[in-house]
Amino acid sequence: MKIYISFDDGPSEGTPEILDILREYNIKAIFFILVQNALKYPKLIRRELKEGHQIGLHGLTHKSFNDMTAWETQEQMEKALRILDAEFGIQPIYYRPSYGTVTLAGHQSAIKNNLKLMMWDVMEKDYRSANPDRKIKYIMKQLLDDKEKVDQILCMHDGFKNKAYGGCTAKILNDILPILINEHKCEFAQFTKDDI
Repeated sequence: MKIYISFDDGPSEGTPEILDILREYNIKAIFFILVQNALKYPKLIRRELKEGHQIGLHGLTHKSFNDMTAWETQEQMEKALRILDAEFGIQPIYYRPSYGTVTLAGHQSAIKNNLKLMMWDVMEKDYRSANPDRKIKYIMKQLLDDKEKVDQILCMHDGFKNKAYGGCTAKILNDILPILINEHKCEFAQFTKDDI
């Protein structure tokens, strides 16, 4: 089975711990970033790129497309892309809308800006720090129960460690990666622009 790991909402002060874990296992991920956070933590964006991770667009902020007009949606997406290009030289291939909210305006804006939508197959609320052991069981069950599915996109989160995440994502990664790699022989991969 191939697993594609993705992270939403970052970067944040919790991102370095996640990057350390990924480096330990030689796993490359895609980080769907909030541009407001990228501007706050530019060194982390540069580290993600230097270590071979992909950058996708999550949004300028974490505002849902449902709460924006079509014009606001287009303006927010284009502003986010201009900033990523100007500040980091990044032209993302993929986007994942905040809250996973796909709207017609968001879809049209993505097409206009040559972005491909990437959602997820498995997500557990790792952004809430309560009961990481239950979250680990849920993730493992979701990833491994469907024997027919050979590719799975796992969505996790790397934003706002001190507010909500409390290291839960790092604990989950530390627990599931050795099991997936050593016991289940899972392969971790990155998307290419032709994959979706």
